[in-house]
Amino acid sequence: MTRFRRALAPLAFVGVLALAACSPLLPQRGAASAVPGAIEEDVTGVVEADAGTSMSGFNYHLNVWVVLDRAEITADELRSILAAAVDHATGDYSYLYVYADSLIEGVEAPLDASAALTTLAPDIDEDATDGDISLPWTDVLEILENS
Repeated sequence: MTRFRRALAPLAFVGVLALAACSPLLPQRGAASAVPGAIEEDVTGVVEADAGTSMSGFNYHLNVWVVLDRAEITADELRSILAAAVDHATGDYSYLYVYADSLIEGVEAPLDASAALTTLAPDIDEDATDGDISLPWTDVLEILENS
């Protein structure tokens, strides 16, 4: 029985560590709370802005949602959103996700933020889904440094 317990102890430790890594209790809770206000201050025509954190494995992500009062987002506006995320979020993030929508006459529709990103940083490869963008944090810093 003693050998069994000795063999089981490391497995139990690894299991607890894996569960703790996937815990919804993020150390960055509240770390993104200043981002929406900064976006609303820096970008004209923002109807609503929000930000939050998420986790995938051992990687932390910053998620930013923006609703504008028009049907397009410019490269300068996207740069302001990225800058607000970097300047006002605290924490060590692996990715930044930007979700942009328009709200015109009560109808909400997705905006193509990837088109603005292509204008802002044509050399950056990004994952785009329905106009939303996903960027490694290092690429976000590079975009801000070079634009």
